[in-house]
Amino acid sequence: MSELLETVMENLPDVWFDWYARLIPGCFGVALYLYLSSRIPPAPDGVEVVLFILFGYGLGHILQPPVGMVVKRIEKLYGNEKIYALAKKVPP
Repeated sequence: MSELLETVMENLPDVWFDWYARLIPGCFGVALYLYLSSRIPPAPDGVEVVLFILFGYGLGHILQPPVGMVVKRIEKLYGNEKIYALAKKVPP
């Protein structure tokens, strides 16, 4: 049974990537918009919280590809991409 569980866990999409790369930055963007537009509700109810999370997740999906391109360009300028590429080719 543990082999089956390990196989399932390896084939699941990485939930943590969605959390760190999409939900958190997207919610930060929505919160920044609400703060700058002075539209912060005094006591948000459950529906507003759910909408905040959904809009944040959607915004994170929109922002992730262009931000990823910017990060890759910065890595190429200041990083060790040639060393990383060679390390990826060598099996562990």
